[in-house]
Amino acid sequence: MDRSTQLALLVLTLFALVPLSLLPHSAKAQPEPGSVHLGVRGGLTQSTFDVDQGSANSVSGFTGGLQVEYGINEALSVQLGFLYAERGADDITVQGGANTSDAFDLESDQISATYLDFPVLFKLTAPINAVEVSVMAGPSINFVSDATLNGSSRQQALQSNAPVTNRMLLYDFAGVVGGEVAVPVPRLANVEVALDGRYSYGFKNIEQTQGFDFRNQGFNGSLIVRVEL
Repeated sequence: MDRSTQLALLVLTLFALVPLSLLPHSAKAQPEPGSVHLGVRGGLTQSTFDVDQGSANSVSGFTGGLQVEYGINEALSVQLGFLYAERGADDITVQGGANTSDAFDLESDQISATYLDFPVLFKLTAPINAVEVSVMAGPSINFVSDATLNGSSRQQALQSNAPVTNRMLLYDFAGVVGGEVAVPVPRLANVEVALDGRYSYGFKNIEQTQGFDFRNQGFNGSLIVRVEL
């Protein structure tokens, strides 16, 4: 799937949320209008780089953080998040950057980066009583907090004498789509547990020094414990 197709899919998903949320619902679904939920989440990431004129394999990492969800009506809610996420790629092979004075070769190298993510997602929940099934989509702005090459510290000089963090754009703007299944916790009022899966794609080229084109992409899955405030 090329970048234009991915962008079109994200945009169409976002536009689909609004008309679907206006349809009548025969069953009560959470979140209720005006409700506020606080969630704690933790899980795993599987990420890689979309590399122009090169290749890269995926790496696993951890993600976790907090989210606040506000119910607009019985079907539509907006979710704000503050997340820690580990991303990167392994076995990266790229040769000859556009900036030839700084060009260097990546041959089966690994770049790891940690991000602080701030997603704003619109969430559509199906009208089912026993279980909540939801889809979500929206943008996320993500900030680099650390980066390494082959496990070395972020100050490790590369062949181009540019630290990894200086090479990488300090922020990324991504599109996120995903789904969730949630169930209430027996005997605990206003508490539910959910499983969440998301795919994200970064629209910014995070490589800033060598003339390469690296874009973050990957999946993450999380377990969420959520309580109504």
